[in-house]
This record gives sequence, C-alpha cells and structure tokens, in this order.
Amino acid sequence: MNVPSYDRGLVPTSEGTYTFLQPDGGWGWSNAGVIVGDDDAILIDTFFDLANTRDLLDSIARTVDRPVRRLVNTHHNGDHCWGNQLVEGATIVGHSNCRSGMLAVPPAFLAAVKASDDDTEAVRYLKHAFAPFDFGGIDVTPPTVTFDDSITLYLGPHEIRLHYFGPCHTLGDVAVWVPDERVLFCGDLLFYGSTPLVWEGSLQNWIDTVDALLALEPEVVVPGHGPITDADGLHAMQDYLRLVVTEGRRLKESGLSPLDAARELDLGEYADWRDSERIALNFMRLWLELDGHPASEPVNTGEAFAAMAAMTTAG
Repeated sequence: MNVPSYDRGLVPTSEGTYTFLQPDGGWGWSNAGVIVGDDDAILIDTFFDLANTRDLLDSIARTVDRPVRRLVNTHHNGDHCWGNQLVEGATIVGHSNCRSGMLAVPPAFLAAVKASDDDTEAVRYLKHAFAPFDFGGIDVTPPTVTFDDSITLYLGPHEIRLHYFGPCHTLGDVAVWVPDERVLFCGDLLFYGSTPLVWEGSLQNWIDTVDALLALEPEVVVPGHGPITDADGLHAMQDYLRLVVTEGRRLKESGLSPLDAARELDLGEYADWRDSERIALNFMRLWLELDGHPASEPVNTGEAFAAMAAMTTAG
C-alpha cells in the first residue's frame, strides 16, 4: 500500500486549520491539530513529552498568532495529552473516559521502565519503542470539561463538533469535526501507515465507527498517526480491522493462541505498515472480545509487549 511520506512540522490543512505532523507515526509519534478563529484558537491534543509539546506550541505561536484558549484531548493515551500542562490557561475538554483514563496511567510508569535494569525481551522492546521521549517533569493535567456523548464548541460563529461513538481504540476516543472546512481530526480513531492497536475497547465497534466517520463526508482527514489523507485512509484502516476480526475469528476457532495466530496470519499489504507486530496485541484484545469480555477489560500489558517483542524476533 502506497502511503505518502511526510515531514515533521506544522502544515496548513485547510483555510482555517493546521496539523502538526510527527513522522514516522510509530510508538509515541502522534499528530496534533489547530483550528483558528478570529480571536483565538482550539488545539487538538498535545504530545508525549514536554520537549515535543514545546516544539508544537512554538510553531503555533509563530504561525497562527492566536492564543490557544481551549484544548481538546481526543483520548487518554500519553502521546496525545502528556504535554497538557504547557497550554497554560486553556480550558481542557475531553470525554469522561478520557479524564478517568488519564488519571489512571501516570508517566512515572514509563519513566521507571526506561530506567529499569530488566533485560527481558519485552522490556527491551518497550525501551526501544520509547527511547526518544523524556517522561520527566510531566504533571498529568486532565480535562476539566467532560461529556459522555457529543458536544459542540463554538469558535466565533463556527461549530466544532466532538463526536463519541463508543469504545474503539480506547474507551473514550472522540473525533473532532469542522463542518465549515470539511476537515475531520480523528485522533487515534485513524492510524494510516501505522498499525492500529487496541489495549481496551472494541475492534468490531471500531469498524462500525469508521462507517459513521465516513458518513460525515470529510474532504480532509487527519489521523492520530501517519500522514494527512482523505476517505481512502479511513477505508484502508477499516479493511485492516476487518482482516483482523475475520481472520482472527477463524484462527481462534481452530484453537490457536493469539500469538500463534499472529504468526500464522498473512497481513498482505499491511505487513509494511509501521509496527506490524501489533497484530499480536490486537488478537489478544479480539480473543477477549469474542469470549464476551467487556470493552473495559484491558489486555495484560506485560504479556502484550512480550508477544509483540516475540513477533519482531521471530525467524
């Protein structure tokens, strides 16, 4: 699959929006968005650590020249919110599950892993994935305005709609829709050229949610990871998720474990997507879902990193 290359930095997405892109879209390298009004701006997500978030805010200050008075967090994963403390004075908006999830997972966990002497395969994998980031000095700063369904913000006369469709990549993912510009900021409801992953949530509901996003008829689609795209990017990721669910169900019924099934599956064109070993994690989540476990039950973190590490060293 031909996913276009892209450079790091703030680029115009439409007349009134910008996107800050972070190649290569792998672990921790997420995107952020800016919606610009006459008097102020809305920021969509911050970054994994303070240094990268400062780069983001400095670029906005040079290019947009509007104060950021509101910050939307699309979900609770640290690469989309651990820089929140630097957006001083902004009202932070997010789903109620985003707030609770953010408070449950401290940055100190990853800082401790990076400093650990543990030399197991799983920890080596995790250290390599997160080596570029500095988790020191982060004060988790969660949303102070939350919602459970959908909410509309106003930037002058313009509507900014935050849509929640249920558990997908996490329990609290929201998409930010700018109807006047036909721009859709998906957060991690869309990975493009980078393999989607589910620690807790629902693969099947994620497939259905993509249909709901496509029904908005966006012209520009900004993924949480990967280059700017359009509806084709949504279709591409949805096809990956369908492959995971359809083939995963078949492999599970044949008696395979998630890791053995991951080794068995031919990912086809998706084998070239960044971090393709996440298929092992996704099968772990799918096995739970097929067995009737709730979306709120997470995959075991240690076992998942061990499985992904095993995928990278197989053969």
